Amino acid sequence: MSKPMDLLDVCNRLEAACAKAGSQRAWARSQGISEAQVSDILNARRPPAEAVLAALGLARRVIYVEVGKSA
Repeated sequence: MSKPMDLLDVCNRLEAACAKAGSQRAWARSQGISEAQVSDILNARRPPAEAVLAALGLARRVIYVEVGKSA
């Protein structure tokens, strides 16, 4: 099983993919995703959509953890 990632990890991966493609626009076009959506994700205005996650080789998983329980 892979190491869990947080939103910052996902944004870092997206930034790296955009840099490798040459720009946000280039990466977005190559993936069939709007440049505005990429910008919004990188600027924390919206969470990454499933299409963006899939293009990055990621999938969203929800986990639940117990908090505040004292022994």
